[in-house]
Amino acid sequence: MHNLDRSEQKGKKDFARGQVDQKIGSTSLGTRKESIKKRFDVLKKEGWGKVWGDRKLRHVAESEEYYSSISDYGDNAKNAEVLEALTNYGVTRLRWLGNFPIKELGGKVDFRAISNSTRTFDDWRHRIDSVATLEVSGRVRSKIGLKSNVVEFGIDATTWKRDNRLPSQEAEEEARLYFAEKISRSNNEKDGFQQPAPFGFSQLDFYVHPRKDETGQYRKDRIKLIPRFVIGVNGEIADSIRQFDFQTDHNGFYQPKSDSVILNDPRIITTQFKIISEINKQSEMLTSMLPNDYASNPEYETAKRKLDTIRYLTNGALRKSAVRVIEVMRNKKILPEEVETELYGKNDTEKAAIISKMFRDSKRRDDGFYYDPTYDGILSAAERFIECSRDENSGSKLRGVQIRNIAVIYEGGKIREIPQNVKL
Repeated sequence: MHNLDRSEQKGKKDFARGQVDQKIGSTSLGTRKESIKKRFDVLKKEGWGKVWGDRKLRHVAESEEYYSSISDYGDNAKNAEVLEALTNYGVTRLRWLGNFPIKELGGKVDFRAISNSTRTFDDWRHRIDSVATLEVSGRVRSKIGLKSNVVEFGIDATTWKRDNRLPSQEAEEEARLYFAEKISRSNNEKDGFQQPAPFGFSQLDFYVHPRKDETGQYRKDRIKLIPRFVIGVNGEIADSIRQFDFQTDHNGFYQPKSDSVILNDPRIITTQFKIISEINKQSEMLTSMLPNDYASNPEYETAKRKLDTIRYLTNGALRKSAVRVIEVMRNKKILPEEVETELYGKNDTEKAAIISKMFRDSKRRDDGFYYDPTYDGILSAAERFIECSRDENSGSKLRGVQIRNIAVIYEGGKIREIPQNVKL
Protein backbone atom coordinates (compact mmCIF):
# COMPACT_ATOMS: atom_id res chain seq x y z
CA MET A 1 0.00 0.00 0.00
CA HIS A 2 2.87 2.36 0.69
CA ASN A 3 5.79 3.77 -1.27
CA LEU A 4 9.14 4.40 0.41
CA ASP A 5 11.72 6.95 -0.67
CA ARG A 6 15.44 7.44 -0.17
CA SER A 7 14.91 9.72 2.83
CA GLU A 8 13.24 6.97 4.86
CA GLN A 9 16.40 5.63 6.49
CA LYS A 10 17.54 9.08 7.58
CA GLY A 11 14.02 10.01 8.68
CA LYS A 12 13.70 6.85 10.75
CA LYS A 13 17.05 7.40 12.46
CA ASP A 14 16.31 11.06 13.15
CA PHE A 15 12.93 10.05 14.52
CA ALA A 16 14.46 7.52 16.90
CA ARG A 17 17.07 10.03 18.07
CA GLY A 18 14.60 12.83 18.62
CA GLN A 19 15.64 14.93 15.64
CA VAL A 20 12.07 15.44 14.51
CA ASP A 21 10.82 17.54 11.61
CA GLN A 22 7.33 19.00 11.19
CA LYS A 23 6.10 15.97 9.26
CA ILE A 24 6.77 13.65 12.17
CA GLY A 25 5.50 15.82 14.99
CA SER A 26 6.87 16.87 18.33
CA THR A 27 6.55 13.70 20.41
CA SER A 28 9.18 13.69 23.15
CA LEU A 29 12.29 11.58 22.72
CA GLY A 30 11.54 9.73 25.95
CA THR A 31 8.04 8.81 24.83
CA ARG A 32 9.31 7.54 21.50
CA LYS A 33 12.03 5.44 23.09
CA GLU A 34 9.52 3.93 25.49
CA SER A 35 7.15 3.11 22.64
CA ILE A 36 9.98 1.51 20.63
CA LYS A 37 10.95 -0.57 23.68
CA LYS A 38 7.35 -1.76 24.07
CA ARG A 39 7.27 -2.82 20.43
CA PHE A 40 10.56 -4.67 20.89
CA ASP A 41 9.26 -6.42 24.02
CA VAL A 42 6.09 -7.51 22.19
CA LEU A 43 8.17 -8.99 19.36
CA LYS A 44 10.20 -10.97 21.90
CA LYS A 45 7.09 -12.08 23.78
CA GLU A 46 5.48 -13.27 20.54
CA GLY A 47 8.47 -15.54 19.98
CA TRP A 48 10.19 -13.74 17.12
CA GLY A 49 13.51 -13.92 18.96
CA LYS A 50 13.75 -17.52 17.75
CA VAL A 51 13.65 -16.29 14.17
CA TRP A 52 15.62 -13.03 14.40
CA GLY A 53 18.32 -11.65 16.67
CA ASP A 54 17.86 -8.61 18.90
CA ARG A 55 19.53 -6.28 16.38
CA LYS A 56 16.93 -7.07 13.73
CA LEU A 57 14.03 -6.84 16.19
CA ARG A 58 15.19 -3.41 17.41
CA HIS A 59 15.42 -2.31 13.78
CA VAL A 60 11.84 -3.52 13.22
CA ALA A 61 10.56 -1.82 16.39
CA GLU A 62 12.13 1.49 15.36
CA SER A 63 10.82 1.14 11.81
CA GLU A 64 7.25 0.35 12.85
CA GLU A 65 7.18 3.27 15.24
CA TYR A 66 8.37 5.52 12.43
CA TYR A 67 5.88 4.09 9.92
CA SER A 68 2.99 4.64 12.33
CA SER A 69 3.94 8.31 12.61
CA ILE A 70 3.73 8.94 8.86
CA SER A 71 0.82 6.63 7.95
CA ASP A 72 -1.75 7.95 5.51
CA TYR A 73 -5.36 7.34 6.53
CA GLY A 74 -7.04 9.15 3.64
CA ASP A 75 -9.64 7.61 1.34
CA ASN A 76 -7.03 6.00 -0.93
CA ALA A 77 -5.44 4.19 2.01
CA LYS A 78 -8.87 3.15 3.31
CA ASN A 79 -9.88 1.80 -0.09
CA ALA A 80 -6.67 -0.22 -0.32
CA GLU A 81 -7.33 -1.60 3.16
CA VAL A 82 -10.85 -2.62 2.10
CA LEU A 83 -9.45 -4.36 -0.97
CA GLU A 84 -6.94 -6.15 1.24
CA ALA A 85 -9.68 -7.22 3.69
CA LEU A 86 -11.94 -8.33 0.83
CA THR A 87 -9.16 -10.42 -0.70
CA ASN A 88 -8.33 -12.08 2.62
CA TYR A 89 -11.99 -12.89 3.17
CA GLY A 90 -12.60 -14.00 -0.40
CA VAL A 91 -9.59 -16.31 -0.55
CA THR A 92 -10.10 -17.80 2.91
CA ARG A 93 -13.88 -17.93 3.30
CA LEU A 94 -15.38 -17.75 -0.19
CA ARG A 95 -12.82 -19.94 -2.00
CA TRP A 96 -12.01 -17.33 -4.61
CA LEU A 97 -9.07 -19.30 -5.94
CA GLY A 98 -11.27 -22.26 -6.76
CA ASN A 99 -10.62 -24.73 -3.95
CA PHE A 100 -14.10 -26.27 -4.16
CA PRO A 101 -14.86 -29.96 -3.55
CA ILE A 102 -14.30 -31.97 -6.73
CA LYS A 103 -16.83 -34.67 -7.61
CA GLU A 104 -14.22 -36.83 -9.33
CA LEU A 105 -12.13 -36.75 -6.14
CA GLY A 106 -14.97 -37.94 -3.94
CA GLY A 107 -15.78 -34.47 -2.65
CA LYS A 108 -12.19 -33.67 -1.69
CA VAL A 109 -10.38 -30.45 -2.60
CA ASP A 110 -7.14 -30.07 -4.54
CA PHE A 111 -5.92 -27.37 -2.20
CA ARG A 112 -6.86 -25.17 0.73
CA ALA A 113 -6.16 -21.45 0.76
CA ILE A 114 -5.79 -19.03 3.66
CA SER A 115 -4.93 -15.34 3.34
CA ASN A 116 -3.94 -13.07 6.22
CA SER A 117 -2.67 -9.51 6.57
CA THR A 118 1.02 -9.07 7.32
CA ARG A 119 2.52 -7.02 10.10
CA THR A 120 3.37 -3.36 9.54
CA PHE A 121 7.05 -3.99 8.81
CA ASP A 122 6.43 -6.37 5.90
CA ASP A 123 3.70 -4.08 4.59
CA TRP A 124 5.93 -1.01 4.40
CA ARG A 125 9.34 -2.56 3.85
CA HIS A 126 8.53 -5.41 1.47
CA ARG A 127 5.31 -4.03 -0.01
CA ILE A 128 3.31 -7.08 1.01
CA ASP A 129 -0.07 -6.31 2.59
CA SER A 130 -1.25 -9.93 2.81
CA VAL A 131 0.22 -13.38 2.44
CA ALA A 132 -1.77 -16.27 0.96
CA THR A 133 -0.86 -19.83 1.85
CA LEU A 134 -1.99 -22.70 -0.39
CA GLU A 135 -1.84 -26.25 0.93
CA VAL A 136 -1.94 -28.39 -2.20
CA SER A 137 -2.86 -32.02 -2.71
CA GLY A 138 -0.55 -34.78 -3.87
CA ARG A 139 -2.38 -34.85 -7.20
CA VAL A 140 -1.46 -31.22 -7.93
CA ARG A 141 2.07 -31.68 -6.64
CA SER A 142 2.71 -34.64 -8.93
CA LYS A 143 1.18 -32.81 -11.89
CA ILE A 144 3.44 -29.77 -11.40
CA GLY A 145 6.49 -31.56 -10.02
CA LEU A 146 6.28 -29.58 -6.77
CA LYS A 147 8.15 -31.07 -3.81
CA SER A 148 6.56 -28.93 -1.09
CA ASN A 149 2.89 -29.18 -0.18
CA VAL A 150 2.77 -25.45 0.66
CA VAL A 151 2.83 -22.48 -1.72
CA GLU A 152 2.95 -18.92 -0.37
CA PHE A 153 2.61 -15.66 -2.22
CA GLY A 154 2.45 -12.01 -1.23
CA ILE A 155 -0.25 -9.51 -2.18
CA ASP A 156 0.11 -5.74 -2.56
CA ALA A 157 -3.32 -4.08 -2.76
CA THR A 158 -3.69 -0.80 -4.62
CA THR A 159 -6.31 1.46 -6.13
CA TRP A 160 -6.03 4.16 -8.77
CA LYS A 161 -8.01 7.26 -9.66
CA ARG A 162 -7.10 9.21 -12.76
CA ASP A 163 -6.30 12.85 -12.09
CA ASN A 164 -8.72 14.61 -14.43
CA ARG A 165 -6.84 17.89 -13.90
CA LEU A 166 -3.95 16.57 -15.99
CA PRO A 167 -3.88 16.65 -19.79
CA SER A 168 -4.75 13.26 -21.29
CA GLN A 169 -1.21 12.39 -22.41
CA GLU A 170 0.30 13.39 -19.06
CA ALA A 171 -2.32 11.39 -17.14
CA GLU A 172 -1.63 8.30 -19.24
CA GLU A 173 2.12 8.64 -18.62
CA GLU A 174 1.51 8.99 -14.89
CA ALA A 175 -0.60 5.81 -14.91
CA ARG A 176 2.03 3.83 -16.84
CA LEU A 177 4.73 4.90 -14.40
CA TYR A 178 2.56 4.16 -11.38
CA PHE A 179 1.79 0.55 -12.29
CA ALA A 180 5.30 -0.20 -13.56
CA GLU A 181 6.63 1.16 -10.26
CA LYS A 182 4.22 -0.93 -8.21
CA ILE A 183 5.25 -4.12 -9.96
CA SER A 184 9.00 -3.60 -10.37
CA ARG A 185 10.18 -1.91 -7.15
CA SER A 186 11.18 -4.60 -4.67
CA ASN A 187 11.91 -2.71 -1.42
CA ASN A 188 13.97 -5.48 0.06
CA GLU A 189 16.18 -4.76 3.05
CA LYS A 190 19.13 -2.40 2.95
CA ASP A 191 20.49 -2.40 6.51
CA GLY A 192 22.45 -5.64 6.34
CA PHE A 193 19.38 -7.84 5.91
CA GLN A 194 18.95 -7.71 2.14
CA GLN A 195 17.84 -10.82 0.29
CA PRO A 196 18.77 -10.73 -3.40
CA ALA A 197 15.76 -11.88 -5.41
CA PRO A 198 14.73 -12.34 -9.04
CA PHE A 199 12.55 -9.72 -10.68
CA GLY A 200 9.18 -9.33 -8.97
CA PHE A 201 10.02 -11.43 -5.93
CA SER A 202 10.31 -10.14 -2.39
CA GLN A 203 10.85 -11.52 1.09
CA LEU A 204 8.66 -11.90 4.16
CA ASP A 205 10.33 -11.40 7.50
CA PHE A 206 7.36 -12.22 9.74
CA TYR A 207 5.40 -15.21 8.50
CA VAL A 208 3.01 -17.07 10.77
CA HIS A 209 1.98 -20.51 9.57
CA PRO A 210 -1.83 -20.54 9.30
CA ARG A 211 -2.20 -23.98 10.91
CA LYS A 212 -0.99 -25.14 14.30
CA ASP A 213 1.92 -27.55 14.51
CA GLU A 214 2.15 -30.71 16.61
CA THR A 215 2.76 -28.61 19.72
CA GLY A 216 -0.45 -26.67 19.19
CA GLN A 217 1.39 -23.47 18.24
CA TYR A 218 1.34 -21.31 15.13
CA ARG A 219 4.95 -21.64 13.98
CA LYS A 220 6.76 -18.42 13.13
CA ASP A 221 9.21 -18.20 10.27
CA ARG A 222 10.68 -16.04 7.53
CA ILE A 223 10.36 -16.58 3.79
CA LYS A 224 13.51 -15.63 1.94
CA LEU A 225 11.95 -15.70 -1.52
CA ILE A 226 8.27 -15.08 -2.17
CA PRO A 227 6.41 -14.05 -5.33
CA ARG A 228 4.61 -10.74 -4.88
CA PHE A 229 1.51 -9.83 -6.87
CA VAL A 230 -0.01 -6.38 -7.25
CA ILE A 231 -3.80 -6.47 -7.20
CA GLY A 232 -6.21 -3.60 -7.66
CA VAL A 233 -9.43 -2.14 -8.97
CA ASN A 234 -10.49 1.34 -9.94
CA GLY A 235 -10.63 3.78 -7.02
CA GLU A 236 -14.31 4.54 -7.56
CA ILE A 237 -15.24 0.85 -7.37
CA ALA A 238 -13.13 0.34 -4.23
CA ASP A 239 -14.71 3.40 -2.65
CA SER A 240 -18.17 2.05 -3.46
CA ILE A 241 -17.33 -1.36 -1.98
CA ARG A 242 -16.07 0.32 1.18
CA GLN A 243 -19.24 2.36 1.62
CA PHE A 244 -21.89 -0.21 0.63
CA ASP A 245 -20.48 -3.66 1.41
CA PHE A 246 -18.11 -3.21 4.33
CA GLN A 247 -18.11 -1.97 7.91
CA THR A 248 -15.51 -1.65 10.65
CA ASP A 249 -15.45 -3.87 13.72
CA HIS A 250 -14.74 -2.72 17.28
CA ASN A 251 -11.00 -2.69 16.52
CA GLY A 252 -11.46 -0.53 13.43
CA PHE A 253 -10.75 -3.37 10.96
CA TYR A 254 -12.84 -3.69 7.83
CA GLN A 255 -15.25 -6.63 7.60
CA PRO A 256 -17.94 -7.48 5.01
CA LYS A 257 -21.45 -6.74 6.22
CA SER A 258 -22.48 -10.31 5.39
CA ASP A 259 -21.81 -13.13 2.93
CA SER A 260 -25.20 -12.59 1.32
CA VAL A 261 -24.34 -8.96 0.58
CA ILE A 262 -21.07 -9.68 -1.17
CA LEU A 263 -22.01 -12.93 -2.91
CA ASN A 264 -24.44 -11.18 -5.26
CA ASP A 265 -22.97 -7.70 -5.59
CA PRO A 266 -21.60 -7.09 -9.11
CA ARG A 267 -18.90 -4.86 -7.60
CA ILE A 268 -17.56 -7.81 -5.60
CA ILE A 269 -18.04 -10.47 -8.29
CA THR A 270 -16.21 -8.42 -10.92
CA THR A 271 -13.47 -7.56 -8.40
CA GLN A 272 -12.95 -11.26 -7.72
CA PHE A 273 -12.44 -11.88 -11.44
CA LYS A 274 -9.99 -9.00 -11.76
CA ILE A 275 -7.90 -10.08 -8.77
CA ILE A 276 -7.63 -13.68 -9.99
CA SER A 277 -6.74 -12.41 -13.47
CA GLU A 278 -4.05 -10.07 -12.10
CA ILE A 279 -2.45 -12.86 -10.06
CA ASN A 280 -2.61 -15.22 -13.04
CA LYS A 281 -0.96 -12.77 -15.46
CA GLN A 282 1.77 -11.78 -13.00
CA SER A 283 2.58 -15.43 -12.28
CA GLU A 284 3.28 -15.72 -16.01
CA MET A 285 5.37 -12.55 -15.85
CA LEU A 286 7.44 -13.71 -12.88
CA THR A 287 8.09 -17.06 -14.54
CA SER A 288 9.27 -15.33 -17.71
CA MET A 289 11.58 -13.06 -15.69
CA LEU A 290 13.33 -15.82 -13.73
CA PRO A 291 17.07 -16.11 -14.50
CA ASN A 292 17.72 -18.29 -17.56
CA ASP A 293 19.75 -20.70 -15.43
CA TYR A 294 17.09 -20.93 -12.71
CA ALA A 295 17.23 -24.74 -12.76
CA SER A 296 20.80 -24.65 -11.41
CA ASN A 297 19.62 -22.84 -8.27
CA PRO A 298 17.42 -25.06 -6.01
CA GLU A 299 15.72 -22.01 -4.51
CA TYR A 300 14.83 -20.60 -7.93
CA GLU A 301 13.76 -24.03 -9.20
CA THR A 302 11.33 -24.27 -6.26
CA ALA A 303 10.09 -20.74 -7.03
CA LYS A 304 9.42 -21.81 -10.63
CA ARG A 305 7.38 -24.81 -9.50
CA LYS A 306 5.37 -22.67 -7.10
CA LEU A 307 4.61 -20.16 -9.85
CA ASP A 308 3.50 -23.03 -12.11
CA THR A 309 1.17 -24.18 -9.34
CA ILE A 310 -0.32 -20.70 -8.87
CA ARG A 311 -0.84 -20.36 -12.62
CA TYR A 312 -2.44 -23.79 -12.91
CA LEU A 313 -4.87 -23.17 -10.03
CA THR A 314 -5.80 -19.63 -11.07
CA ASN A 315 -6.44 -20.78 -14.65
CA GLY A 316 -9.28 -22.89 -13.30
CA ALA A 317 -10.46 -20.22 -10.86
CA LEU A 318 -10.55 -17.62 -13.63
CA ARG A 319 -12.82 -19.75 -15.79
CA LYS A 320 -15.25 -20.30 -12.91
CA SER A 321 -15.17 -16.63 -11.98
CA ALA A 322 -15.92 -15.53 -15.56
CA VAL A 323 -19.04 -17.69 -15.60
CA ARG A 324 -20.15 -16.12 -12.31
CA VAL A 325 -19.51 -12.57 -13.61
CA ILE A 326 -21.65 -13.26 -16.66
CA GLU A 327 -24.45 -14.73 -14.53
CA VAL A 328 -24.56 -11.79 -12.11
CA MET A 329 -24.30 -9.12 -14.82
CA ARG A 330 -27.08 -10.81 -16.76
CA ASN A 331 -29.29 -10.90 -13.67
CA LYS A 332 -28.64 -7.21 -13.05
CA LYS A 333 -29.19 -6.48 -16.78
CA ILE A 334 -25.84 -4.69 -17.07
CA LEU A 335 -24.10 -7.02 -19.52
CA PRO A 336 -23.69 -5.11 -22.82
CA GLU A 337 -25.64 -6.56 -25.72
CA GLU A 338 -22.60 -6.78 -28.00
CA VAL A 339 -20.68 -8.65 -25.28
CA GLU A 340 -23.62 -11.02 -24.88
CA THR A 341 -23.48 -11.70 -28.61
CA GLU A 342 -19.73 -12.29 -28.50
CA LEU A 343 -20.13 -14.82 -25.66
CA TYR A 344 -22.51 -17.02 -27.62
CA GLY A 345 -21.13 -20.53 -28.16
CA LYS A 346 -17.83 -19.83 -26.40
CA ASN A 347 -16.17 -22.15 -23.87
CA ASP A 348 -15.25 -20.96 -20.38
CA THR A 349 -11.65 -20.05 -21.29
CA GLU A 350 -12.89 -17.93 -24.18
CA LYS A 351 -15.53 -16.34 -21.94
CA ALA A 352 -12.82 -15.31 -19.45
CA ALA A 353 -10.86 -13.62 -22.28
CA ILE A 354 -13.97 -11.74 -23.45
CA ILE A 355 -14.81 -10.50 -19.95
CA SER A 356 -11.21 -9.38 -19.43
CA LYS A 357 -11.29 -7.49 -22.71
CA MET A 358 -14.50 -5.74 -21.62
CA PHE A 359 -12.87 -4.47 -18.43
CA ARG A 360 -9.88 -3.22 -20.44
CA ASP A 361 -11.80 -1.47 -23.21
CA SER A 362 -11.29 2.26 -22.60
CA LYS A 363 -14.22 3.07 -24.88
CA ARG A 364 -16.61 1.60 -22.30
CA ARG A 365 -16.86 4.53 -19.91
CA ASP A 366 -20.63 4.60 -19.44
CA ASP A 367 -20.71 2.46 -16.30
CA GLY A 368 -18.36 1.69 -13.43
CA PHE A 369 -18.70 -2.04 -14.08
CA TYR A 370 -17.02 -1.81 -17.47
CA TYR A 371 -13.66 -0.18 -18.17
CA ASP A 372 -11.32 -0.33 -15.18
CA PRO A 373 -8.09 1.70 -15.61
CA THR A 374 -6.44 0.08 -12.58
CA TYR A 375 -7.11 -3.43 -13.85
CA ASP A 376 -5.92 -2.48 -17.33
CA GLY A 377 -2.88 -0.70 -15.88
CA ILE A 378 -1.74 -3.71 -13.86
CA LEU A 379 -2.21 -6.15 -16.74
CA SER A 380 -0.57 -3.78 -19.24
CA ALA A 381 2.50 -3.36 -17.01
CA ALA A 382 2.79 -7.13 -16.57
CA GLU A 383 2.43 -7.69 -20.32
CA ARG A 384 5.16 -5.15 -21.06
CA PHE A 385 7.55 -6.96 -18.72
CA ILE A 386 6.68 -10.28 -20.36
CA GLU A 387 7.58 -8.62 -23.66
CA CYS A 388 10.79 -7.37 -22.05
CA SER A 389 11.71 -10.91 -21.03
CA ARG A 390 11.71 -11.92 -24.70
CA ASP A 391 14.22 -9.19 -25.57
CA GLU A 392 17.69 -10.69 -25.18
CA ASN A 393 19.37 -7.48 -24.04
CA SER A 394 16.60 -5.91 -21.95
CA GLY A 395 15.49 -9.20 -20.41
CA SER A 396 18.99 -10.05 -19.19
CA LYS A 397 19.22 -6.71 -17.39
CA LEU A 398 16.16 -7.46 -15.30
CA ARG A 399 16.55 -11.19 -14.75
CA GLY A 400 19.26 -10.61 -12.19
CA VAL A 401 18.79 -9.62 -8.57
CA GLN A 402 16.50 -6.81 -7.54
CA ILE A 403 18.08 -3.67 -6.13
CA ARG A 404 16.13 -2.03 -3.33
CA ASN A 405 14.08 0.97 -4.40
CA ILE A 406 14.94 0.74 -8.09
CA ALA A 407 11.85 0.75 -10.30
CA VAL A 408 11.77 0.52 -14.09
CA ILE A 409 9.38 0.69 -17.00
CA TYR A 410 9.71 -1.13 -20.32
CA GLU A 411 8.35 0.73 -23.34
CA GLY A 412 9.26 0.95 -26.99
CA GLY A 413 11.83 -1.81 -26.66
CA LYS A 414 13.79 0.05 -23.97
CA ILE A 415 14.13 -0.01 -20.20
CA ARG A 416 14.16 3.27 -18.32
CA GLU A 417 14.44 3.83 -14.61
CA ILE A 418 11.58 5.53 -12.81
CA PRO A 419 13.19 8.38 -10.84
CA GLN A 420 12.89 8.15 -7.08
CA ASN A 421 11.50 11.66 -6.82
CA VAL A 422 8.53 11.01 -9.14
CA LYS A 423 5.39 11.53 -7.10
CA LEU A 424 3.06 8.59 -7.76
